[in-house]
Amino acid sequence: MKHLLPVAVLLAFCARPVSAETEPVKFHVQLIYATNSDELPQKGWKKAGPKLQKKLSPVFKWKELWEVSRTEVSVPAGQGAKAKLTKERELEIRFQKDGRLELLLYRNAEVMRKMKNMAANEPIIMGGESTDRDAWFAVVRRDKPSTE
Repeated sequence: MKHLLPVAVLLAFCARPVSAETEPVKFHVQLIYATNSDELPQKGWKKAGPKLQKKLSPVFKWKELWEVSRTEVSVPAGQGAKAKLTKERELEIRFQKDGRLELLLYRNAEVMRKMKNMAANEPIIMGGESTDRDAWFAVVRRDKPSTE
């Protein structure tokens, strides 16, 4: 009977619920195409939601924001995960040791942009390529994007 007590304590410890700190953190990632053209650039793309439009309109010169893709990615605490945005674009989200984020934006498996020390609770806008006619960027956020 004496020998069963340590086993019972060990089982009780192992059966406790997993804390939120060890649960994967879910992020919503949107790939956005910005332009001044009113025409739908590609079939299947849709206008960015009103919340994102309102947030970005005063910041960017582009009058039209098109959502190219949207995906969810769960990132385990202290680790990283990739989100496939298009055939050629990916975004990697990594937790740093201090709980902040490092983001890597890839195009054709090559790192295009890198950001470090980003707050995990705040929306992050990561610029990709841009020209005088258009721009690409990724939006990483915890809240689910709205639609029109």
